[in-house]
Amino acid sequence: MALEPDFLGMAETTVSFVALSTTVNLYGAPSFSTSSVSYSAHVEIGDHVVVTATNTEQVATSVVYVMSSSANVGVQDKMTLANGETPVLLRVDVLTDNEGQHHLELHTR
Repeated sequence: MALEPDFLGMAETTVSFVALSTTVNLYGAPSFSTSSVSYSAHVEIGDHVVVTATNTEQVATSVVYVMSSSANVGVQDKMTLANGETPVLLRVDVLTDNEGQHHLELHTR
């Protein structure tokens, strides 16, 4: 499904993701895939309270709108912003329309 041109026009940046490959390596740290995927995105800065994937309330400092109808991202994955920052993913919401997945809304800190 193609996204609307006006909606895609909101994307002012690119974000990259690498998937978690194993939950922990020999040193107890997460291990990530060596390949990454990039998407157009729109970032809104602002504090807000979210219920995380672990069902706790936390303050998110931004929302990242991933402009893709096929992106598959989880809170365990690693996101890198265009400026090199790697915020923590607190919650991933898949927003849908009558044709299926429309875009992702990522709450980060």
